[in-house]
Amino acid sequence: MKFPSLQILLTLLTASSLLAQAPKATEASAAPTRLPVSDWTCMGHEDKKFGPTVSGDAISFSGEGFQDKGRGIAAFFPETTLAEGQSLIVTARVTFSGVHSFGLFKFGIFQSASRTKDAGWVGYCAFAGSEKFFPKGGLFASEAGNKNYFGSQTENIIAESTTPQRTSKDERFLFNVKEEEYFIQMSLTQLSGNKIACKFEMAPEKSPDEPLASYEGVDEVPSATGFDALGFAFHQGLSTDSVEFRDVVVELSTTQK
Repeated sequence: MKFPSLQILLTLLTASSLLAQAPKATEASAAPTRLPVSDWTCMGHEDKKFGPTVSGDAISFSGEGFQDKGRGIAAFFPETTLAEGQSLIVTARVTFSGVHSFGLFKFGIFQSASRTKDAGWVGYCAFAGSEKFFPKGGLFASEAGNKNYFGSQTENIIAESTTPQRTSKDERFLFNVKEEEYFIQMSLTQLSGNKIACKFEMAPEKSPDEPLASYEGVDEVPSATGFDALGFAFHQGLSTDSVEFRDVVVELSTTQK
């Protein structure tokens, strides 16, 4: 009876060792798909009285009367329905100039009902800034049949800000939107069971570790099935002469096993 040679045994042992050291399959994200963002508009002002003014990758809104409270700005991207494991990720920089009074800046990802009216949209809206009626801010999910404008609070609040509560006037001042540049991050991830995980954060560029608002929550019963719009609103007191958006990126990312 012949036995394997020493060389063969060494070869088998080496192969076995390499297999044992090989990395196990893990979840990985495929290269994200960038979606074009276009048709920026100040809702209700199709005459473009307030812009947009485009310079390179900067989109700004301003003009006589723009500082009046209640402005809503929107931009659109191809309608996207998330499959399980997919994420819609939005990043942007926003700069406020000529801030006259303090209040809430609201931002979110939506399924639009119209490109000229901001009512009836469904999706997710986060509150940033300071307002005494919302000391913990709020990340709101639209309810089915919503008829309000896209920056409205709803009964379905899926998260409160993890930043400190703003209860006193002095504390609220620290979280006011000021004349500076902010970095915004927003993401929606489709989970199993038709749930959607939401993350939102807004922080000053000069102090990114001190966000105005930071949210993370899960919507158990989503109203939106697809998304095609970004919404930004100035309400509850915030007044600014102009606002500029830069480096606005919308990406679709897929996690693979």
